[in-house]
Amino acid sequence: MEKTQHQIEDIKITLLARKAMLVQNQQTLVVSDLHLGKAAHFRKHGIPISKNIHQNDLTTLSELLTLTQAKRLLVIGDLFHSELNGEWALFKEFIEKHAEVKMILVAGNHDRYTKSLIKESMEVYESEYRIDRLLFTHEPLIPNAIEAPFYNICGHIHPAVVLRGNGRQKMKLPCFFFGKKQGILPAFGKFTGTAVLTPTTEDKVYVLANEKVIAVS
Repeated sequence: MEKTQHQIEDIKITLLARKAMLVQNQQTLVVSDLHLGKAAHFRKHGIPISKNIHQNDLTTLSELLTLTQAKRLLVIGDLFHSELNGEWALFKEFIEKHAEVKMILVAGNHDRYTKSLIKESMEVYESEYRIDRLLFTHEPLIPNAIEAPFYNICGHIHPAVVLRGNGRQKMKLPCFFFGKKQGILPAFGKFTGTAVLTPTTEDKVYVLANEKVIAVS
């Protein structure tokens, strides 16, 4: 699996092709928007979606914790998609497997359904979590409201960009999106949509394709 390095001032971070970020000096793996339980929510409404999609996401996350040897997992919102359902058991198994890892959640808008139960297994913060000068939130902060010396890392948007080739060729790809004061992580969960963002000349964008992290701006 490919990875690449990115730097926010003097803070070194590693961007992983499986839609996760590692804060190196803090041994902290950061992900956003797993939306566990979304498949069961759809099945409840008569739409046949396999629960394996969430099992695969948790398997990937487990592999990343092992690969990076992270001591802390930070989920910046929307860990669960909806009310408690059968896929909660998958998450409990994941927690028990990684009992040595400190688990932290910055609650997202979807987490309101299961927050009280999540608190039994993880530390939960209602609005933000800080590591050094990185300010982690679920939803993006207004850039002018981000106080120095902090840099905002968020999720919620499920960012993607459109790459255009010759003629009418184009491709939409999920991405890490870094602006002057704010970075947006891709949605970790496979059963999620994306929102297309248009970078400016000041933005740094890394798209994710074929297990690679590719800088495109």
